Amino acid sequence: MGTAQNIPFGRVIRDKKEVEERIRRAQRAILRPSQNPDTFLSGPDEDSGNRELTFSKNCVSLEISGPELTDLSFCDLPGKIFLFPSSSVSVWY
Repeated sequence: MGTAQNIPFGRVIRDKKEVEERIRRAQRAILRPSQNPDTFLSGPDEDSGNRELTFSKNCVSLEISGPELTDLSFCDLPGKIFLFPSSSVSVWY
């Protein structure tokens, strides 16, 4: 098994309003490993549905720090996913 590594995704964010969108873009990039991750940093913030993977062993991790904040690291670990074959409904835990 390989060694874990952090791969930066875009510039450092200084405005907390940008965090949610950046996480969505990073999640989309993880599900399309053959594409350059930088292509997900611009353009419409919507999922085209053309995923190569429905699940990935990779994760999105955040490091949050600032002069008035407690340093915090966050890692979005994969959860259990149930796909219902007769519909497009997914349940995430």
